Amino acid sequence: MIYLYTTYTTIYTTTTTMHTRTIWFDFETGGLNPFHHPIIEIAAVDNMENRFESLLKIDTPLSPKVIELTKITDELLATRGADYNTTIRNFHSYMTKTTQPHTRTFMVAHNCDGFDKMFLKTALKKLGLSLPANIFFLDSLHVARYLMPERTSFAQAYIAEKYRIDNPNPHRAMGDVCVLRSIWAKLTELYGTKHDGQTNIIHIYNQIYM
Repeated sequence: MIYLYTTYTTIYTTTTTMHTRTIWFDFETGGLNPFHHPIIEIAAVDNMENRFESLLKIDTPLSPKVIELTKITDELLATRGADYNTTIRNFHSYMTKTTQPHTRTFMVAHNCDGFDKMFLKTALKKLGLSLPANIFFLDSLHVARYLMPERTSFAQAYIAEKYRIDNPNPHRAMGDVCVLRSIWAKLTELYGTKHDGQTNIIHIYNQIYM
């Protein structure tokens, strides 16, 4: 029997063959408040190499701080950004699409619980969209804290530095996703050394959230 836990429900399954899909994702945003600041860039890649990447058009100018950090400008969003609501709907379709029955999809982001998940759920709610019960969020920051208690900083950049993972495009969504995926491989390997070679993402999820 495999147990999956969420904040609100416990899911039990005795399915002999359980397919899992992992989606590493990242948002760049116009600020830190998911209720008032928009998502300006989305990037994601899954374990089958399906990718999603888009800039989003917004109605309000970006702050100088966001422009300095991300190098995303109002002109870039105006000329290369896609329609905001359409992009959110397309990303929802990307997340929820499965090709196998009984698939559990794990959405992995760094600081997912404190940032990315909130922005995503707020954006979906505004469009009347919800996520099916087979989607679970997994925060790689919590996994790093669990595996590396000796560290004092768990920022993605510092973990990448520890593993000598270069990010040529920091604070751009796809650049951060690629780094996250490399970090996740290292964390999974480390997790296996602590759990008798067990590296299944369901096992990791239950260890962190049960």
